[in-house]
Amino acid sequence: MTVFQIPYGPLNSNLYAVITGDGAFVVDPSVSPDLVIDRIEGLEPGKIRCVLATHAHYDHICCVDEWRNMLPGVSFYLAAEDRALLGDAYGNCSALIGREHLFEDVFDDAKGKITAGNTTIEVISTPGHTKGSVCYLFSSEGGRALFTGDTVFAGSVGRTDFKGGSAAELSESVKTIKVLDPELTIYPGHGPSSNVGEEIKTNPYFA
Repeated sequence: MTVFQIPYGPLNSNLYAVITGDGAFVVDPSVSPDLVIDRIEGLEPGKIRCVLATHAHYDHICCVDEWRNMLPGVSFYLAAEDRALLGDAYGNCSALIGREHLFEDVFDDAKGKITAGNTTIEVISTPGHTKGSVCYLFSSEGGRALFTGDTVFAGSVGRTDFKGGSAAELSESVKTIKVLDPELTIYPGHGPSSNVGEEIKTNPYFA
């Protein structure tokens, strides 16, 4: 399994392209496919199995329509608890940067496990940043990786002052991540990657 991190936009939100022996996956469609496709070997449209959103904030799904138009037969996933934010410009935070963007709901519910060949994606509910924030735990023959969106960053956690945010829920979500394999790599929605063990040592929210 190979993970490509593509930060872009004013908030440097990370889009991730995950390439496994079973195809390709996109986590958080925050970058136009025109800037991604053909630049990453193995990310041809015909090889993309699904697109997954960690939560429904604008800076993480702003290019979902472009990806959807390019991938008409591919499943897109978002937790049910965040789908109401798609039609709420303040809830999805687009209004906060002057965009007031409403999204069409093109998503299936992200829950349980998603399987593509020998690749399994476990959907871990981690509310706190939003009600429907989730982490995606990829497992394949090439290893494991956790995509945390804005739940956990290297050395910090996401904000809880947006609609649906809760510091108490985020604290419980951190506990869910804290018990995972210390060597498990964490790929957050902003900033550099880390691993569970490093966050236990250095992240004050893991104390």
